[in-house]
Amino acid sequence: MEGRTLNNLGIVYRNLGRYTLSLQTLQQALAISQSVNDKPWKGTILNNLGSVYVNLSQYDKAMQALQQALTLSRDTHNTILEGATLTGIGEVYRSWGEYPKALAFFQQSLAIYQKTGSKAESGTVLNNIGQVYTTLAQYPQALDALQQAFAIHQEVGNRAMLGTTFINLGSVYLNLGQFNKAVAFFKQALTISQEIGDRAKEGITFNYLGRILARENQFNEALENFQKALAIFTEIGDRAELAATFNNLGQIYFVQKQDKKALSFYQRSLAINQSIGNRLGLANTYNNLGLIYLNLKQFDPALDSLERALTLSTEIGNKLGQGTILSNLGYFYWQANQNERSERYLLEAIKIVESLRPGLKDFDKITIFERQRNIYELLQEIAIAQNKINFALEIAERGRARAYAELLSSRILNLPLEQLTIPSLATEQIQQIARQENATLIEYSLVGNSIYIWVVQPTGQINFTKVDRASLTVSINELVSETRASIGVRNRGEPQEIAFLPGDLVKLNSDAPDYEPWEVVASKLDNNRLFLRQSSFPQGVTIERPATDVVAKVESRRSNNRYLQQLHQLLIEPIANFLPSDPNANIIFIPQNELFLVPFAALQDSQGKYLIEKHTMRTVPSIQVLGLTRKLKQKKERKGDILIVGNPTMPKLAFSPKEPPQPLSSLPEAEREAKKNCSIIASTTINRK
Repeated sequence: MEGRTLNNLGIVYRNLGRYTLSLQTLQQALAISQSVNDKPWKGTILNNLGSVYVNLSQYDKAMQALQQALTLSRDTHNTILEGATLTGIGEVYRSWGEYPKALAFFQQSLAIYQKTGSKAESGTVLNNIGQVYTTLAQYPQALDALQQAFAIHQEVGNRAMLGTTFINLGSVYLNLGQFNKAVAFFKQALTISQEIGDRAKEGITFNYLGRILARENQFNEALENFQKALAIFTEIGDRAELAATFNNLGQIYFVQKQDKKALSFYQRSLAINQSIGNRLGLANTYNNLGLIYLNLKQFDPALDSLERALTLSTEIGNKLGQGTILSNLGYFYWQANQNERSERYLLEAIKIVESLRPGLKDFDKITIFERQRNIYELLQEIAIAQNKINFALEIAERGRARAYAELLSSRILNLPLEQLTIPSLATEQIQQIARQENATLIEYSLVGNSIYIWVVQPTGQINFTKVDRASLTVSINELVSETRASIGVRNRGEPQEIAFLPGDLVKLNSDAPDYEPWEVVASKLDNNRLFLRQSSFPQGVTIERPATDVVAKVESRRSNNRYLQQLHQLLIEPIANFLPSDPNANIIFIPQNELFLVPFAALQDSQGKYLIEKHTMRTVPSIQVLGLTRKLKQKKERKGDILIVGNPTMPKLAFSPKEPPQPLSSLPEAEREAKKNCSIIASTTINRK
């Protein structure tokens, strides 16, 4: 009885993160079980000892205890204990970075638990399987395992394991770059761990939250979270998590350019990971050391550290880590002016990043690309430095709208997305698409302080120019936002926070870009409506409109718009000589990021002439999407009548969480356009409310 009591007490101490006390208690229980030759209880206690040794990062001792427990479980035909011991051995192999072995043991354990109907235990093992898949960057499989675990823990009411599942789900979404979703899971995990007194999970959650705060440049808040984690892991003696925390602290000081302080924390992390044999932790720390040595211009130790990191990541199969380290090696050789070598490493990094896409949902594909976008940008910069203009265009094209391209390809080939592999476009294919469209293609790429612009003529000729944006007094994003506001375009989701006085000049949501602004004559505060007039109205004549129809105030009635002209100067004038002189000739814009919000048709030259007056234009997400759209059109024959919709009844939406839903404004210009198209195809219009 005393031995069983001590065993149970040891489990309680372990769950509370008091590992040293747990170890001492379980060793007493083990001695008692040996003295009475109680094999079943000896196996149980050895299994629990193995778990505590894992927590203390003493993996050799853990493996020794667990293998003894496994033998005893089989000798005594205790299948539940066998499943638990197989799980523990899997955890040791996971800690050693031997993921295929870890997965094999977890799957054996899961099979036992599913056969015996042990739901809670099955949920625990599914959590472990999800962790392994996360480390291997097999995110669809990780999410599948973790969602199964979540359903089980919720059903059986296991709060502790529910918190663990939240941590693991947050980790997946962190790797995918979906930070808001990750934070939501981590906060739920933190609440549970604090409620039940699970110090280890509390510390792990503080570490994760700190990493996300650091990504958002909230360094003081991140540091506070890391210091909380440090205090917890120092107290409970979890050396693996202590090493991870030192690594996180090093990254904070690295970003803040406190290199010596960062180096000190990285070296402390390295020492612990070496002593416990944590290969994943070693790979991460060597990678960070490589970057800090590169910053300090210590090139030999920088290269040595990065190569060690790559070897370790390759050995353990950590693909996301491999991609990151390869890109850092590419950056190293770029700094060393070895462009060709840098190019090879970056291409390898891109191959690995793109190999992570199959099986992910579209949004997950986009977010994981956003995390790795700097690889594509650096490779473009290196290619341009070597005057490899066409190759740089291939890379720029390769890094955009892949999720949409895959969706279109699946429809063309009638294949599910998971069976689809789309090769990136070569220069010859880009030129062929320009010929097929009989259009001038204009692709933009934002790289560092430059805007790269390629112009692909219908003949296949490719021209390139580089525009310096360092001289801009505001960011591209701010310039685009100011431009849109100046012509009366409000971004969806922006709250209406404009106050109006008589004499103000405003733009309405139904105004064309070149439409004369309206003058505010009076306003009704009780129902938030405005009385407006234009210069051509007879004296005393006004119209009444709701204030929500106003999207911006403007400076004057003049037709020239300095924002539109500034964007024209930045984006169009450098390539004006490459554009067709025939206003009926097609040009197709392929913007990037915030440039998708540029109103290209409304851009004005120095004489105030709009771009739409000179060219026939459209915008697409990528050249590959343009080519696939053409194929899809060719595949689908035109059948039946054409339906043209313009100015539908708009829904109600809240522009911010604090505002009640408001009806979106009507689209009278869309209605006019629809009617014009109907007249072109000799169709009749039908009005429906």
